[in-house]
Amino acid sequence: MVPAQATTRRRLLLTARVALLLGVVAVSVLSLIPSEELPEISVSDKIQHGAAYLALAVAVVLAFPRRLTRLGAGLGLFVLGMVLELLQILVPGRYFDVWDMVANGAGVVLGYTVTHFVMRRMTDTGEDTS
Repeated sequence: MVPAQATTRRRLLLTARVALLLGVVAVSVLSLIPSEELPEISVSDKIQHGAAYLALAVAVVLAFPRRLTRLGAGLGLFVLGMVLELLQILVPGRYFDVWDMVANGAGVVLGYTVTHFVMRRMTDTGEDTS
């Protein structure tokens, strides 16, 4: 790898990791604030959940080039979604909803899978190795 490419790659990894960290903080805060403090958005909350976790999964794939690290971080998103949903029982005006957890998981699976395959296609050299 040319030094300029290596520098660009490191910057992209750092940017993706910072985006992932900020995304996790944002999702955590929005999941645990009382309902009366939530911004009013005229979109189904299931779509909001799915979109948030899809974005986090995209950041995971971009932030971690090693397969096992990426897989572990992806599984961590599932756990994060479950824990935050369970903690909502303790927050005024919020409640536990198993369908929110399903939406979170669907977002992770969709974002992870699509981004993984797109990245694979982009890095494929197109050479015939047979």
